[in-house]
Amino acid sequence: EDSEQEDEPLSLDQETADFLRVDEAENNSGNVKPSRNSVDPVWMQKGQRLQDEDQHPVDSFALLDPRLGRVMLDLGYEKLFAVQAAVMQAVHGDSSGSDICVASPTGSGKTLAYVLPVVQRLLSRVVRRLRCVVIVPTRDLALQVLSVFKPFCTPFGVKVELLTGGVPFREEQSRLVLARSQPRGSAVDVVVATPGRLVDHLRATPGFTLQHVEFLVLDEVDRLVSES
Repeated sequence: EDSEQEDEPLSLDQETADFLRVDEAENNSGNVKPSRNSVDPVWMQKGQRLQDEDQHPVDSFALLDPRLGRVMLDLGYEKLFAVQAAVMQAVHGDSSGSDICVASPTGSGKTLAYVLPVVQRLLSRVVRRLRCVVIVPTRDLALQVLSVFKPFCTPFGVKVELLTGGVPFREEQSRLVLARSQPRGSAVDVVVATPGRLVDHLRATPGFTLQHVEFLVLDEVDRLVSES
């Protein structure tokens, strides 16, 4: 007999996950209010609705490390978008530690919303380990994400690498692990990968491990599910 109960998502802890939604329409800030025909699960309906025009000056946002703030200003970013400030609060604020789900339209600054808190956490790292994995559905998107990470990683010696194919497998391997160290240490802090290529390295690259990962980012998860 078929059950009428909907399957619950398995990827997030429903008791602790923070759901952030950025709306293009002009709505009052507050809890997400589902429409009469909403199919969102309950844990999403209880999330926080953000206004895209709610921006925060970079030089006065307390949770942002001043070193990252200077990089942002040098790159021409004068304000944090709503989703960027909200994710920084969720990761580095008093209630940090929850899983975070973000629904945000194109152009709202979603990629930088996870780049900033990840790099800020890595500023204090002493030993290089793979601490962040970003999984995206396509190589083109991976290249876009890499281009956002690079300006914030390079000034602080944070290493980010691309795992999407397009180059010889051995070349990617040489960028991931320190071949001369025993046991083999990580040569990267962050990887941006497509699912298949990530699995290939987990199976075939000695010393490549997810043991120390603190951040797992699933970007465009709807496409990841439908295309991968």
